[in-house]
Amino acid sequence: MARAKRALLNDFEKARRETGSLVRALSEYSAIGDWRLFFLYRDRLRAVTIADVARVARTYLKPANRVLGTFIPTEHPDRAQIPESPDLEAALAGYRGGADIETGEPFDPSPENIEARVIRKSLPNGIRVALLPKKTRGARVVATLSLHWGDEASRKGREAACSLAGGMLTRGTARHSRSEIRDAFDKLNASVTIGMGGASVDVRRTELADTLRLVAEALRESSFPDKEFQELKRESVTRIESMRSDPGVIADLHLLRYLRPYPKGHPLYTDSIDEQLKNTKAVSREDALRCYRSLLGATGAEFAAVGDFDPDELMRLVAQLFGDWKNPHPYARIAGRHFDRPARERRFRTPDKANAVLRAGLNIA
Repeated sequence: MARAKRALLNDFEKARRETGSLVRALSEYSAIGDWRLFFLYRDRLRAVTIADVARVARTYLKPANRVLGTFIPTEHPDRAQIPESPDLEAALAGYRGGADIETGEPFDPSPENIEARVIRKSLPNGIRVALLPKKTRGARVVATLSLHWGDEASRKGREAACSLAGGMLTRGTARHSRSEIRDAFDKLNASVTIGMGGASVDVRRTELADTLRLVAEALRESSFPDKEFQELKRESVTRIESMRSDPGVIADLHLLRYLRPYPKGHPLYTDSIDEQLKNTKAVSREDALRCYRSLLGATGAEFAAVGDFDPDELMRLVAQLFGDWKNPHPYARIAGRHFDRPARERRFRTPDKANAVLRAGLNIA
């Protein structure tokens, strides 16, 4: 129950933080009866106990209220009695809604003002840090860590393995399981994405340090549990299979394969759906783990943060968490090539789909 309550309350806070979401939410509650119900419901949700949940379940989740494949009539069904609608005026009388969310500062987003306030520094392993401290609504901080790894030779023929490696980074470490990592981010009310390309974070100032520590653990200490890998692999195969009749995917793949005919095995080569399936099915846990251990690191990475934070404290934390993390194999940018391709038009039929899509591309350097 605590997990469910935390997730629902996090949704309320996210809605309050984003103007568009807040307007939509208040409109919905206005349609119910009064916009203030948004805040009243949130406050009542905080007070819910497990006893309340059990009582409501006993009251409303009755067998006679279910929809079953077989209906067996009874002479005297035990129906739930729906209470009368509450008196909204009485419920909202004198209601004040609790503490308001912190407001941000007026900010001039011109390049000149941004440049004047950005703090830059380079760490010993080459991480370039750019920080823009400013007051934000809800005291939020948005941060990104961009990682660069591998080169053309070391990534050749390993795209499927490295893709699965990225999916494994939040599925378990030596200290935490996948569910424990997910629960920890929920408790921190942090929106986080993690992959081989790095991480992005949206979190309150007070939880920024703990969130970044957990991000660093996922990136640097991933344990690749075999059960989680097999589950991820099955999910990937199912996802690829579902693309066979997707008009948008089919059009995208054919356009890319025509305009960018890199040789097979090249990191920028575009696999067909059949090739994606074959390569994904062939990847073992050890293949993905080797990609992770032999290539990933923070040498030459970039870290950027905008929001309500102490720049000195954040700079020290980034140095502590990532400053000694070096790439096992040197990184080199994979240069793109221009292919001279004549104009071409092709059509592909997907008769089981009612919609059609158009994809077009310019063959420019």
